[in-house]
Amino acid sequence: MMTGNANRPIIYQVENVRDGASFSTRLVHAVQKGENIFVAVISYHRHEPSLAVYQFTMPDVKPPEELLSYEELIRRALTSVCSLYLLLNDVLCSY
Repeated sequence: MMTGNANRPIIYQVENVRDGASFSTRLVHAVQKGENIFVAVISYHRHEPSLAVYQFTMPDVKPPEELLSYEELIRRALTSVCSLYLLLNDVLCSY
């Protein structure tokens, strides 16, 4: 890979490496001033229905604007911890 010049045009030369039943492969040269500045091998896969599911559907969640701030989360957590401490202290001290 070489540095390119944003003020000069880039010529993309695409070579068809292979066209198979499911995959196609291309070799792409980005050329500037007669020299390769970038080369990439790119593979494409034909869409096929699949029985395998690799990700779950995104659940419905609140947008970020509707979530509690960090400060509010910390305040609530500390309040819960303090309440639990006071409850445990009352229980333990009553014996």
